[in-house]
Amino acid sequence: MSHIAKERVLQVKWRVCIICTSHRMKLDNRKILIGVIALTLLLFPVVAFSTGPLRIALGLLFVIFFPGYTLLSALFPRQDSLGGIERLALSFGLSIAVVPLIGLVLNYTPWGIRLYPILISITLFILITSAVGWYRQRKLPAAERFSVTFKASAINWVGISKLDRGLSVLLAVAIVAALVSLGYAVAAPKQGERFSEFYILGIEGKAEDYPQQVLLGEPIDIVIGVVNHEHLPTSYQVAITIDGVEKKRVDIGVLAHEEKQERRVSIIPRALGENRKVEFHLYKNDNDEPCFEDPLHLYVDVVTFYVLNAEGEVGEYPEDVQQGESIELIVGVLNDEDQPTSYRVEIRTDDTLYREISTEALLYHEKWEEKVSFVPWLQKDEQEIQFWLYESDEAEPYFKSPVTIDIGVALYPRCVIATPPKGDRFTEFYVLNASGKSDLYSWQADIGEPVQVIVGIVNHEYERASYRVKIKASGITVKEITTETLTHGDKWEGSVTFTPWMWGKEELVELWLYKNGEADPYYEIPLYFFIDVLPEFYVLSAEGERVYTLRVELGEPVEVIVGVVNREHEATTYRVEMKVDGVLVKEETTGALSHRDKWEKRVSFTPRMWSKQQKVEFWLYKNGEAEPCHEEPLHFYIYVVIP
Repeated sequence: MSHIAKERVLQVKWRVCIICTSHRMKLDNRKILIGVIALTLLLFPVVAFSTGPLRIALGLLFVIFFPGYTLLSALFPRQDSLGGIERLALSFGLSIAVVPLIGLVLNYTPWGIRLYPILISITLFILITSAVGWYRQRKLPAAERFSVTFKASAINWVGISKLDRGLSVLLAVAIVAALVSLGYAVAAPKQGERFSEFYILGIEGKAEDYPQQVLLGEPIDIVIGVVNHEHLPTSYQVAITIDGVEKKRVDIGVLAHEEKQERRVSIIPRALGENRKVEFHLYKNDNDEPCFEDPLHLYVDVVTFYVLNAEGEVGEYPEDVQQGESIELIVGVLNDEDQPTSYRVEIRTDDTLYREISTEALLYHEKWEEKVSFVPWLQKDEQEIQFWLYESDEAEPYFKSPVTIDIGVALYPRCVIATPPKGDRFTEFYVLNASGKSDLYSWQADIGEPVQVIVGIVNHEYERASYRVKIKASGITVKEITTETLTHGDKWEGSVTFTPWMWGKEELVELWLYKNGEADPYYEIPLYFFIDVLPEFYVLSAEGERVYTLRVELGEPVEVIVGVVNREHEATTYRVEMKVDGVLVKEETTGALSHRDKWEKRVSFTPRMWSKQQKVEFWLYKNGEAEPCHEEPLHFYIYVVIP
């Protein structure tokens, strides 16, 4: 063979060698899992304690690949369970699903969703699933274990056109450029929007409980906060104004990018007024114009006379109370006069005085505050309670308008249990049921049957006094009681019985108090409750109401309820006759009723004659007697019309 032929043969063999030469490398998944564990432990402190682009770059791998890959290794350890491409894709998908679930679980734990709890939880998840995957693969035969095969071969340009070669090179350059762009984006992220964050908080550092009312000369305390998002160091100042007049300027200082500072500030108002507008203006870098056109603001009442709830807070006053139930509030006065001054507070509603309180002489800027209670005794769904302030013994109030609160007073179960005191000197007056309680006043009594209550009087007059109580039922005096002379602080309480003689549903029972033989009652309104007084013989409408007149059509039946209560101390039989204009239309007979037994029945009759007005009478007879029990019958009128 010639030298040239040999050289060509060698060239062909070399080319074949280049084409056919390739390398295969098989990596056991157990070694990969060990590498993942090692890399996780290495990345943990880097991610935990680094900041900026480095944390983002390393954290992506830690969060969106490792959890899913190790979980798949634990669930599918065999080679034929999943293909390589499927396993790679599912690793990303499962990681995206698992990490939020870990965060959801942490949300219900004391640690919450924070950096270190999440970092530790994901690390433990990766370590545990890696260990489970390593153990499960160790138990499998070597041929069945999942492994990763890497194949490297020389570039084969044989048979490839110049166009294809150019496109391949272009694709490789594009991939490299994309990787470089991704790295640059992570390493040098685009600068976000430039702005400054500005907010105000209550004194507890929360966006609530802002001051609503302050005393004249006392500070308004607030927390102001500034966060720099300007991407460069910035200096800040906050100007605080009241009704447009600057009262204070706070120098926050220079803040670095993303630095936050909160400052507690106080401002003292020097003038009275309701809804005084307190505004907070933010300035940066010594600019003359504020950062925002609309400043943060709140409204505050600056007062020297105020009313608080029982917890010492403005607002949230009791809205719905029962009649006779005590209301407890805090009343305060600040003396703004330049001399010692005493004050008087009157608690009123609808021009009715509930309570009067007097202060001692207060020095300039001395504050008086007292917890007071009063009993609203006028039943009204919407009731305005007024607090009037007077100076010393002046007849005109200190302010033109009172401090007011709105309450609803619901009728206590058919009773009033106390009357309001008149001031420092007063007499306490109350009524209880026979059990000595201020409830269960829903009585029913037969006419002529005695009713028992407990009446109480306590002398707070700082002098001796005697009292008289007059009990009225349906406006008629049924009982009078006189007490012995009571000294200051003495209490009189007695069981009292009275007998109502008029029947009716919810008949009014009033208890009037008189002092020292005076003709006028001690209080303008009496204690009262209601009682259902049932007669021994009664007629009610079909709905159970008292009957006065009825309108019916000719031929239409009239239905009523007739009742009888045996007052006799022996068994008695009764007969009821119903007459229309003197004509008997119906007769009903009861069985023998024992003492206090009641008979009640629905009866009906049909008027057969047209008349503008017809009188319906009910006569009661007992034990077959010819004469009725009463001289006058029960009666009502019906109007019969032609349909």
